[in-house]
Amino acid sequence: MGVIAAERIKVFTSRSAVWCSLLALALGLGLAGLQGGSASVYAPVTPGDAAGGATVVGVPLLMVLAAMTVTNENRTAMVRTTFQASPNRLSVIGAKALVAGVWVAVVTAVATLTSIVLVRAMAGPVAGANLTLDSAGVWNTIGSVSVYAFLCAVLAVAVGVLLKHTAGAVAVLLLWPTVLELMLGWLTDAGKALQPFLPFANGIRFTGVPWYTSDGVRFVWGTTGSLVYFATVVVITLAAALAVVQRRDV
Repeated sequence: MGVIAAERIKVFTSRSAVWCSLLALALGLGLAGLQGGSASVYAPVTPGDAAGGATVVGVPLLMVLAAMTVTNENRTAMVRTTFQASPNRLSVIGAKALVAGVWVAVVTAVATLTSIVLVRAMAGPVAGANLTLDSAGVWNTIGSVSVYAFLCAVLAVAVGVLLKHTAGAVAVLLLWPTVLELMLGWLTDAGKALQPFLPFANGIRFTGVPWYTSDGVRFVWGTTGSLVYFATVVVITLAAALAVVQRRDV
């Protein structure tokens, strides 16, 4: 518990964490505002549509924050002090993943909820009929997006451990879901065949948020299977990171 408390204090007292979270909220709300303002009564907005900005734009930004909980300590050599204070490296990385995951999940849940409320207010009662807070679909979307965000944060911590450097981790975390998975589906037939097995495509599919990497793709399992697949990728990556950090000379 002491390790978790220490990591929580590091995140909660970090200005970069606050600013990154505010930026994710602002971008999510900005996109929600654009969506609400352009909504048509002939095409009611779904909760997944309203959560698009928070999921597709906000979560990658928060993944960068999660990775920086590791890479910043490597850059300043503070990681040596951390491991001296807590010799069990596995518990340290586990605590970082847990704290980052909870932080990112909470911020994403707030961003998703406020985005849905904003779209509902701007779209009107007809186009926003599916966005009332007493709708089970709204809360299912908030819950699924939060789970996706938590797993993304854990993955980001693992990538930060494996790569050590902020620039490399940021490049991977931003380009992987937003560029690489998109390009694979667009460029080659082999890429299209791989689309049902792309991690972020499966993760986003679970949330119900429409996105290019999952729209029109014939997945080999249901939405729960997509969550299990994405979670498996996260666990494997985290296990690799834990194995590396145990062997690595800090």
